[in-house]
Amino acid sequence: MGQKAVFLDRDGVLDVDTGYISRPEQVQWVPGAKTALARLHKLGYAVFVVTNQSGIARGYYTVEDMKVLHAFMAKEIEKAGGQITHFYYCPHHPTKGTVKELVHPCSCRKPQPGMILQAFSDYALCGKAPSSSETAKAILTLPLQQACRAISSRKGIWMNFCKKSCASRRMDVDYQNILIIKMSSLGDVIHTLPFAGALRQRFPKARISWLVHPQFGAFIPGPPIIDEVLYFDKAAFNKMDFKGKWRTLKNLRHTLREKHFDLVIDMQGLFKSAVMSLLTGSATRIGYGEMREGSGLVSKAIIGPHIKDHVIERYLDVARFLGADVKEVSFPMPSLQLETETVEKKLAALGLVQGTPYIVLAPGARWETKRWPAGHFAKLAQKFMDEGYSVVLCGAPDDVKLGERIRELTNYPKPLFDLIGRTSLRELGALIKGALFYVSADTGPLHIATAFKKDLVALYGPTRPDRTGPYGDAGAVILVSPEPCAGCLNKTCSHWTCMAAITPDVVFQEFQKKVGKNHD
Repeated sequence: MGQKAVFLDRDGVLDVDTGYISRPEQVQWVPGAKTALARLHKLGYAVFVVTNQSGIARGYYTVEDMKVLHAFMAKEIEKAGGQITHFYYCPHHPTKGTVKELVHPCSCRKPQPGMILQAFSDYALCGKAPSSSETAKAILTLPLQQACRAISSRKGIWMNFCKKSCASRRMDVDYQNILIIKMSSLGDVIHTLPFAGALRQRFPKARISWLVHPQFGAFIPGPPIIDEVLYFDKAAFNKMDFKGKWRTLKNLRHTLREKHFDLVIDMQGLFKSAVMSLLTGSATRIGYGEMREGSGLVSKAIIGPHIKDHVIERYLDVARFLGADVKEVSFPMPSLQLETETVEKKLAALGLVQGTPYIVLAPGARWETKRWPAGHFAKLAQKFMDEGYSVVLCGAPDDVKLGERIRELTNYPKPLFDLIGRTSLRELGALIKGALFYVSADTGPLHIATAFKKDLVALYGPTRPDRTGPYGDAGAVILVSPEPCAGCLNKTCSHWTCMAAITPDVVFQEFQKKVGKNHD
């Protein structure tokens, strides 16, 4: 049985919240708080304080000031018969402050669980704590009930973790059976490929499996990188009634547990992946730095030095944590030989002579706000064809009408070659791999083109290329909307001007620079 523990906020729970205090003489104790802490100590609880202290980022006081203050509080509590095991504090603020290195989103600022997870790691808190009802009963029998309620019902957090919630503190372990959870979507799966390669380099003899939604598993590499691909069909799951969902989860639990994974890595960081992690029954569960929707309470969030950098680097921080020596970033993409032959036949059936260089345009995007106007694609296609280049449209079945509209807007005797909705995902990859040039907004096929290191132009409006844009592709040109609203991350928009502000002329000029350089 591990150590029982209670987690408390500081301001408003231990001391009266009078603002940004930083000196011992400013402390006003909540009535009865010290007595309650003494009772918790007698009951055998480790007491941890987790407190947001953005005053450090704002420049109101320093880390050293905070340490002096906490040392004073700890001594006063000891005099009363209590004990604080550790003070954890977050010095950051996501947007405000004068200490620039501390002004950024982080995983330790509450309500994020970073400080709590750090305590679990530092103190090996793997035992099962009393249930919430047991804890409440113990507290309310204390003489100073009012003070105890101030701790338990205001900002205090009572944790009830089982031993399997804790990740190993020894990341030099040679794990033998590893599961990667990255279920969606296409671009996210491709962004995870460098991590998978680094993981294989770190654990050359391990059996590595990958859990994914079926529609996004096309580019998951086979052996030697990934030994087995497992599937969870969320689309089918959502259509089931309660009994069907229960039966599916029960069967999936059985399947996952019989694999006996000794390391589960949640690279999704969402509620659905947290559920999958729990179903494995693995005692060691970790994830990347941005764990959301409660996933950080199931798996240990690994926060590395690249927390503010491109998502691929954030993923690779997990590999580095596990001991991988990441010297270069590469995408273990399949050869797609069979798919290439199929695509060549489909293009030939449309009239494109085999061996003819072609340019691929992908006009679709899941977010309406990401889409470049159909008229812009038509004008760009016209420019390419006027220069004698063949143009191929690609995309998902949902983009068929968009492709028809682009063809209607072009004025050229020879039609565009339209393969929208006519390829599998791997055939789409083969089409892009064989292209002379590629153009699209921030969408899944863009990341396929990046992985194959194609010359391309990527169009960005509401999303941010520094976090999820083309990575490691010297041939990539990123055009960001000049509109002040760019980077808003909104999926809908009342005016939708940012993408339209990137003109076909600018894209064509970038193409000429690339093609001219590559064909000198």
